[in-house]
Amino acid sequence: MLLSQKYKDKFFQIELYHRLDYNEDNRICKSSIDNFLDSVMIKRNNQPVGFSIAASPFNSIRDNCSFFFSKVPSISYGDIAQGLIFLKPLNKTTKCTWLKGYVSDEMFMNYKPMYELIFKRKFKNATELNELLFREIAN
Repeated sequence: MLLSQKYKDKFFQIELYHRLDYNEDNRICKSSIDNFLDSVMIKRNNQPVGFSIAASPFNSIRDNCSFFFSKVPSISYGDIAQGLIFLKPLNKTTKCTWLKGYVSDEMFMNYKPMYELIFKRKFKNATELNELLFREIAN
């Protein structure tokens, strides 16, 4: 969101359809933005599609249960992504795996405050962060 404010016409994010409805306890919420999007896509026979979220009815929707929206109460779906690519329903997708060692020492030093803010803890080095990411994301 900060990058899009600073660079306006030079920065955008297109979301590859994935689950957004996890809360902070990593549990799926019952009434969610994902359920809404799934119902829309079912009406389209789950055909692949890409579209702009900005200036569409999807722009202003929120999911108060979702981790993404609970951290910044003023944001809406259009603040998270300007476009969406839907390939298939969530129940037909498989989870990505985390590349071990993805966060380099240089990345870690440049973004250490952000990582510590996101995870609400201190990290000694990139190895420690990578181990946490692999445990949390890959499993």
